[in-house]
Amino acid sequence: MFLIYELLITDLYGCFESNLIFNIQLHPETFINMPTTFTPNGDGHNDEMPVFGWGIKELLSYQIFNRWGEKVFETTDINEGWDGNFKGVPQNSDVYAFKVRAKNWKDEEMFLEGFINLVR
Repeated sequence: MFLIYELLITDLYGCFESNLIFNIQLHPETFINMPTTFTPNGDGHNDEMPVFGWGIKELLSYQIFNRWGEKVFETTDINEGWDGNFKGVPQNSDVYAFKVRAKNWKDEEMFLEGFINLVR
C-alpha cells in the first residue's frame, strides 16, 4: 500500500514557496515476539512476561511450561503476563518453554514457540 503526501511550505511573508511530495510505502505486517529473559523481582521493571507483537487481534492461547513439561501458566488475556509464580509459589531461575497462539487482524492464526529465561 502506498500513501502519497503533498506538502506546501511557504514563509510568513509569502517570499518563497516549496512543494514537496512524499511517497510512503506501508507493509501491513503482523507478528508475535517474546523477550528471551525476564526478572520477576518486584522492582517494577520486567516483572511480568506478557505476549508482545503487532497486529494481534485476539490471543487464543499463551502457555508456559517448566522443564518437566508441567504447565505453570496459561491465559487468553493479551493484557495478562506470567509473573514467575506457580500456584502462588515463586518459581526458580530456570529456562521455561512457551507456546503462543493468536489471531491477527486478517483473522489468520499465528504461532510462536520458544524458551524464556526466568532470572531471580
